[in-house]
Amino acid sequence: LHMCSGMKDACACRDEDAGVCPKRGLHMWRKRVCVWRGRVSVCGWRGCVCTRVGGACLRVGERMCSCSERVCIRVHVCGACLRVFAVSSACLCPAAHGAWAPWGEWGPCSGTCRPDGPGTVPSRSRRRTCSQPAPSVMPAGRSCLGQDSDSGPCPSLPFCPVAGSWGAWSAPTPCPVTCGVGRVERHRACDSPSPRHNGHPCPGSTRDHNFCNTGQPCPVDGLWSEWGAWSSCERKGFSNIKCKFYRGIQERERNCLGKDHGGTICPLDWFDSRACYDVQGCRFDAYVWTAWGEWGLCQPPCGADSRRTRRRTCQAVYPDDVHIDENVVITGSPRRRCAELDGQRFEVMENRTCHNMPTCG
Repeated sequence: LHMCSGMKDACACRDEDAGVCPKRGLHMWRKRVCVWRGRVSVCGWRGCVCTRVGGACLRVGERMCSCSERVCIRVHVCGACLRVFAVSSACLCPAAHGAWAPWGEWGPCSGTCRPDGPGTVPSRSRRRTCSQPAPSVMPAGRSCLGQDSDSGPCPSLPFCPVAGSWGAWSAPTPCPVTCGVGRVERHRACDSPSPRHNGHPCPGSTRDHNFCNTGQPCPVDGLWSEWGAWSSCERKGFSNIKCKFYRGIQERERNCLGKDHGGTICPLDWFDSRACYDVQGCRFDAYVWTAWGEWGLCQPPCGADSRRTRRRTCQAVYPDDVHIDENVVITGSPRRRCAELDGQRFEVMENRTCHNMPTCG
């Protein structure tokens, strides 16, 4: 399209290769179109399908109204060229200004939860177009005012889980002892922050233990050792009381061990004694078999071969002047000469199978 002015004859254009418009008026020669005052846009050559003027189509040789103002243009065919004359200087429709179409749907949220406190809340966005109507091109309409995009916080999101974190340890408790080593403890709380909204709890313990040393040794009380072995059965003033049935004395001792730092001494005595008769290898006038003793425990303690045993032994009959009680003991083993019992002269044993024993292993 070329703008022309000062043209005397609207059909004076004949040069198809000139590439310029004649002066004044509107002219189209072959496929070159000239526009006068920018009022009408004509497409193509004689008989072209249509041209758009303010949103309405004009067919060459027709008379049509282009808008609600009923302002029309007339098109005439003149010889070998197309002459277009504007009946009115306001041939086109008024400019159409743009208006926004409704907002589109909201897009997806940028997150799935919102912070419980300071922090960035997930957002979503939507768009709209300046298309109801779009601004006209000729004459140019104003574009839509405002933004074509909008964003905002996502509604109804749950709070994000908040994992718990430990607060500071408390001061240790006072040392509970006045000497030696004691134990102190300190505490902490899962409150920096506390777990919320199904957040993970704090790992570990709320308490911590440690040792405290007073630097002062504690008193240690003495403890008795085991008793030592009994001495041989003796009587003061006699070199040997074996088989003479004189009452003698046996003695034993123990030691108080470990007393330190002002601790107490061991209670009771370190010395012990008992009355005794020494019958080692002695012969007596009479011997008897004792009654059966109690049944022993099943051995082994499991399995089908477990058995238990009881015994009776050959025992000397001591003279009447030998008084035996809980405070008097017989030391040594006399000779045993009982009548034979079950083929034995010293000890008879009886075994019995144990029943209902558990399986070994």
